[in-house]
Amino acid sequence: MTQPISFNPFNDEAIRQNLHSLKARHIDTFNGILLTQVDFFSPQNQAPKVRVTNPLLEFSFHLTGRAKGYLRDGRSKVGEVSVVPATSLVSYNPDVVCQIEVQGGEHFRALNVYLPPDLLGQLLGEELNALPAPLQRIASGGRSMPFNIAGRVDPTMKMIVDQITNCPFTGAVKRVYLQGKAMELIACRLAHFRSGAGAEDGACKLTARQVRMVQEAKERLLERFDDPPSLASLARQAGMNPGKLTEGFRRLYGVTAYGLLRQERIARAREALEGGQMNITETAHFFGYSDASHFIREFARHYGTTPGVFLKARNRLSPHRATALKADDADQ
Repeated sequence: MTQPISFNPFNDEAIRQNLHSLKARHIDTFNGILLTQVDFFSPQNQAPKVRVTNPLLEFSFHLTGRAKGYLRDGRSKVGEVSVVPATSLVSYNPDVVCQIEVQGGEHFRALNVYLPPDLLGQLLGEELNALPAPLQRIASGGRSMPFNIAGRVDPTMKMIVDQITNCPFTGAVKRVYLQGKAMELIACRLAHFRSGAGAEDGACKLTARQVRMVQEAKERLLERFDDPPSLASLARQAGMNPGKLTEGFRRLYGVTAYGLLRQERIARAREALEGGQMNITETAHFFGYSDASHFIREFARHYGTTPGVFLKARNRLSPHRATALKADDADQ
């Protein structure tokens, strides 16, 4: 019988040895908060068994890839969880073995935020009663069965995850910045509980055929991101009505079709800037922004800093990287 892999959020060496293409980057902040960026691709389905050896409260934000987890305490099944793109989970899984079925042929990307349960209790105080009962119990120092509460990665969460991934700072300043962003993510997720949106999982069920239709619509949209079709035209090409297509995009990607288009456009513009082929004004015009000021506002909203500051920080981190960046005044 295969022994489960021991997984410690602070040390992923054992799981790295079993999943060779796993890339995980751990970022310690202050007060016991840990961030882990996970990047994984497997050409084939895999089903490793994992035992968490240092259980913490986990807020996870899954951007791409699909997987299922089956939780067992000894021989008893105590839970099951599924993730698709744009799934957010709030989890606590002590003393269990989780068999994770990873979908082959897909790129799996996620950001996990770990923190001691009592820290959440200290932060929320009397407002703990707004949370689901299992989360209340563990945050107030009680015992709890394993739980996994599913929700959606909304556009604000996705933006914060991008800001964390592209953090322009180093050293202690980076730790301060990332702790602030981690707390923002947790606040956004907790706000869903307060608004009654904590379990959107059943809000929009898609068949396998509808998933393929939405995915094909996404490909068509991004092929023409410089001259996108109308929502009605895109829905007609996909064979869906506009409302169902919009709900499908929200379900699969956590954002509307044109929200996804804006995210892709700003991401491509950032990559072009980093390549050093164009300055800020040229990049704005190339990617269809009305002017450089519009581009700068969108960039700052998405990444938390202006293009100029972002590039200067990147260049400081890579002093030997050749760049053809031409300074202009649009970013002042």
